[in-house]
Amino acid sequence: MPLASWFKPLTFILLVPLSLRLLGTYAILSGPWSLIAGVLGPLLGLLAVVLAGVMIKNRPKQRWLFVIMMLLNFALVIEDVRWSLDDNGQAVPVMTWNVALGFSQQHRCVQKVIAEHNPRIIALQEIRQKGLESVARALDMRCTWAGYFPKIGSNGLGLCVPKDWSIHLAQQRQFTSHTQYAYLFAEIRPAQGLPFNFMNVHLQSPELSRQQQGKQSAPNILGHTTARQIWQLFEVLRVAQGLDDPLLIAGDFNSTPNTWVHRQMRQLFSDAHRHRGRGMGASRWFGGWFPVRIDYLYSSTTMSWRGVTRSYDAAGCSDHHPVMGWLSLPR
Repeated sequence: MPLASWFKPLTFILLVPLSLRLLGTYAILSGPWSLIAGVLGPLLGLLAVVLAGVMIKNRPKQRWLFVIMMLLNFALVIEDVRWSLDDNGQAVPVMTWNVALGFSQQHRCVQKVIAEHNPRIIALQEIRQKGLESVARALDMRCTWAGYFPKIGSNGLGLCVPKDWSIHLAQQRQFTSHTQYAYLFAEIRPAQGLPFNFMNVHLQSPELSRQQQGKQSAPNILGHTTARQIWQLFEVLRVAQGLDDPLLIAGDFNSTPNTWVHRQMRQLFSDAHRHRGRGMGASRWFGGWFPVRIDYLYSSTTMSWRGVTRSYDAAGCSDHHPVMGWLSLPR
């Protein structure tokens, strides 16, 4: 086969994963395709690595070019993989977990998993007020709750800290003026050390967009999800820039770390997994086999992540895995 007949299409195929990564990161690729590219980019990169490896063997004259393409795609695949060493510095364990806790039979399961890891600061998503009260009693912690929506019985967000700590200014805050969807904001005052601010967020999910939009095509649903996530991110950044004390942000962002949302977040905040993670940090497995990281711990750069950030087995309590990092608090 002549070089010209296969070289251009093959080169295009090998550059697709890298192109999706760059376009998604810089918001050139917008709408539904940013979420799709975020999930599929590493998988396509892995396929490109295998294809480039085959071409290195079969086309020795162009070997150097395929080696470069293989390395670029391999870097894309392992971009979010970390292998931090243990750090014995003084720090507080922080956990975020989307527990999907809407039913009483899940309470004991969730409580058992949390108790096994003994976090001092706990951010929970998709938990009802009675469920959080059950967690507070079982773990003997001080907790506060805010609903996603102002209606009675709404699912929502929880924050728990030790009994000798205090929670001030706990508020349910709307992301935007034209939507009732909310996040939890509070000031945490440890028994020792300086106070710091806290946000528990759960950015727009495709499922919520499907409920709000009705019968729409998948691209329309994902496009709506992306637009809402960007507006919600703007609110997070707006609030953060107006604070004097450090800020801890925990939650379910419903987006992978290679998307535009997280590029913006990492410009201002420290990503616990990127700084102190071990492994892929996957917090959810789509279809039971495809790992993605969509649950995050971020902090102001005036605080630092120590120890090792990990995602733990959810023991069947939820379709998300709890993520726990170790945070050095302001003093």
